Amino acid sequence: MHETASPSKHTSLKREPKVMSAETPPVLFQGEMNVKKRITLISTIAVFFMLIALPCLVMLLLFERIVDTKISESIKLQNGSAAFKSWKTKSSPSKFAVYLYNLTNPDQVLAGERPNLTVIGPYVYWKEVRKLNISWTSVDGTPAISYLKRSIYIFDPILSSGNPKLDKIISANLPILAISAANNAGRGPSSGTIEMIKFFSSPKIFTRQSVDGFLWGYEDTTLCLCRMFFPEICPIDRVGLLSNSNNTMKGPYVIDSGINNSTNTGSFITIKGSRSLNIWSTEKANAIHGTDGFRLARNIQLSDSREIFVTLLCQPITLNATKISRPKAFTELEVVEMELDTDSRTLKETYCPLKVSGPPCPPKGYYDISQCSVPGDVSPPVFASLPRFMDKPIDNAFIVREVDQTRDKFRLLAEPKTGIVVEAHVRLLVNVHIQRSPHMTDLFMNISDPMYLPMAWFENDIEGSSKDLKQLHDALYVSPMRMRLVLLSLFICSLIIIVLLVIDLAITMKLQIPKRIYCCLCLTRQNPSVQSLLLDPPADSAVDLFTKNSDTMSSKISPWSNSVHSKSENQDGSETNSL
Repeated sequence: MHETASPSKHTSLKREPKVMSAETPPVLFQGEMNVKKRITLISTIAVFFMLIALPCLVMLLLFERIVDTKISESIKLQNGSAAFKSWKTKSSPSKFAVYLYNLTNPDQVLAGERPNLTVIGPYVYWKEVRKLNISWTSVDGTPAISYLKRSIYIFDPILSSGNPKLDKIISANLPILAISAANNAGRGPSSGTIEMIKFFSSPKIFTRQSVDGFLWGYEDTTLCLCRMFFPEICPIDRVGLLSNSNNTMKGPYVIDSGINNSTNTGSFITIKGSRSLNIWSTEKANAIHGTDGFRLARNIQLSDSREIFVTLLCQPITLNATKISRPKAFTELEVVEMELDTDSRTLKETYCPLKVSGPPCPPKGYYDISQCSVPGDVSPPVFASLPRFMDKPIDNAFIVREVDQTRDKFRLLAEPKTGIVVEAHVRLLVNVHIQRSPHMTDLFMNISDPMYLPMAWFENDIEGSSKDLKQLHDALYVSPMRMRLVLLSLFICSLIIIVLLVIDLAITMKLQIPKRIYCCLCLTRQNPSVQSLLLDPPADSAVDLFTKNSDTMSSKISPWSNSVHSKSENQDGSETNSL
């Protein structure tokens, strides 16, 4: 009698839940795809922030060079640039104060006594400098700018201590001294002409004029007679210390635009169409070099020297960077103070004029400006000294007050990175050289000669506005500092994020390795065939390996393997259940 399997037994087998014992291993590399996606995402984000950090690092390392290049480009006088617009704009009025030295004992001086001088003034004017007929040109391939310059002086009665039209001054008679100096040099009027001039005009060595006429020009009888008979010798009939300065066109001047080399921005190339002067006795002295005074060669450091060409003197002067200072209008801006170098001119470099109106070469501390102010055969023997009373043996006799080292100093304040002059204090003492002429002994009488008699002291104070200086400070210091902070912040933040991402990636991969090892160990412990796969020598073929381990695999792979195997045997008829 055949006995079939109990239905209850099959039912229990089918309803038996799938329970994973502690010995059952987890699925191999479970969630591996999610881990790969996480690693890819972390790597992508890290690369993104590296692309931010690396350029920031490079810009931080080259930051000073980048800023210097930007500054170099910004100061060039290019058409349409901010620097060019600022340069060609009418300058802000600057304060121009004049102190005059009044001679109180002219008769005693002619008798051989020491001059007694008193100071009158100040007479304050506001000076405006305008650039006209601006045009672009080129000199030997160098982009340049040509322009004319006109200065306008406007009197300020409030700041002045007197009325220049009413106040009088006694000082040297420049026309008669000009004729005397020319006669001493052998190019003036003849002795007969001088006698005729003396007969009709009765000239004197000292004259009394209004302050306004003494400064801006007055008609002189001596010059009128000289011009009437000898126009080629005496081309003018008016004379004054500043007669050629007020509302008079000067130039043309041609300066380097700095397009080829920003260091040369503002340097004179030609004056009145010539690259050199024809005033001094040497080629070196006649050479034109130096900037126009509105700016200096950039990148100024302490102890550096810079040159500016002073058109009033027809020669350059050297300035030395002596200390760090701050302008009055905006004290947050740090500048360098440039002072006049009074020791730079040696005897070999002394500017000796071709047409002498006094000594053949001026003494140290003096500048012969006779040919520069009134060129020609008859020029007033006028000399400038910078600063006041530098040559003690000559000037001690005429000291009116003690030297004020702060007030009397010729100095400029320049922003070191750009060379832009933000404040200037120009000081100029004008003297006349008095020396008797053999054809005018009756006019000079017993005067002690030669002498340099002070006539006027000029103070020109130029200060930039607080608004302009603040803009300059922000552009050169505040904006670059902010940019540096932004770059530094981006670099640090990116670096922190990259480090955190790398740590996270390392932790993820570190946890994944033990997990894989654990899975492998579990499989080998529950399935000897896997252990043999990992530890035994490789089989002859994949088929042999499969045949060798088929029984074990079928019994160990799953809790449902027994039922599946039984069902397979019943279907094949290989096995029956009977008593």
